[in-house]
Order: sequence, then C-alpha cells, then structure tokens
Amino acid sequence: MEGPETQIAEVVLVNLNDETHTVELHIERSGEEVLRTTETVPADGPQPVLTSDDGVPTEQAEYTVVASLDGGTDRISRTFPDSRAGDCHAVTIQIDFDGMFRGMPADTNSDRC
Repeated sequence: MEGPETQIAEVVLVNLNDETHTVELHIERSGEEVLRTTETVPADGPQPVLTSDDGVPTEQAEYTVVASLDGGTDRISRTFPDSRAGDCHAVTIQIDFDGMFRGMPADTNSDRC
C-alpha cells in the first residue's frame, strides 16, 4: 500500500545571516532522488526561489527535502506530507541570524499551487 501524497510547488531559500552561504539541496520522491542542486544564498539581495523550471518535481508523491549548509556544517530534512495528503507546499529553508538552519516551514497557500 502506498502512503499519502502531496506536491511541492517551490523551494525558497532565505538567509537572515550577514554572510553569504551555500546550500546543497536534494529532493527525494518516494525514496528516489529527483533533484540535486547547489545554490548560493546571498546575505542581501534576491533570495533563490526554485520552481518546476529549476527541476522541482510537480507530481503528487511523498517527498523528502534535504538541505546541507556550507559543505555540511548543518543539515535539515523534512518529509511531505507530514500531516495531510493532497496539499501543495511552498517550502522555505531558513538560515538564521547565527548562520545555522532555523527550520523548514511550509505554506499550503502558495500562488504556484
């Protein structure tokens, strides 16, 4: 029996720290890697937003989003859906003021859904 499914509309990388950071991001769909990318997240200026144009998968499935910071100084992951199936998520990966990951909140009211 397959588990609940959801959709990832976009991944937003937000940097609250005063230094530029590198984030290695990969997304797994039902256990298989479907996207791996490395993004520079500036201290000031536009924050990267990854969409289907960048390879973010749009099919309904179970997804795990994993991010590593600056070559592995910090790591964060989250599996979607974590509560309700069928939602469409805009995922935000936040680098906090101390230069470490703060969290990975998700919004189900994205304009891309």
